[in-house]
Amino acid sequence: TGGFNKDTWGVAMLGDFETEAPTEIQLRNTGRLLGWRLALDHVDPNGTVLAEAPYRADAAPRPGLGAIAAHWVRRHRAGAGP
Repeated sequence: TGGFNKDTWGVAMLGDFETEAPTEIQLRNTGRLLGWRLALDHVDPNGTVLAEAPYRADAAPRPGLGAIAAHWVRRHRAGAGP
């Protein structure tokens, strides 16, 4: 996780989306859930945040940790991209 998961949450959709696209219901309800949760904190779903990975004394040094500009909403393993 690279230390960037503090104060975050995720949404998962079940399925093999390499062979079949998510259904309209899955997409609509995932969007509604994300919209509801972001609205609680007045967060623009198209915005970005400066995410910082804290130094962990119990972890080996890892190059590249620090601060990254990341989208509030992004797919799994997207890094700083959308």
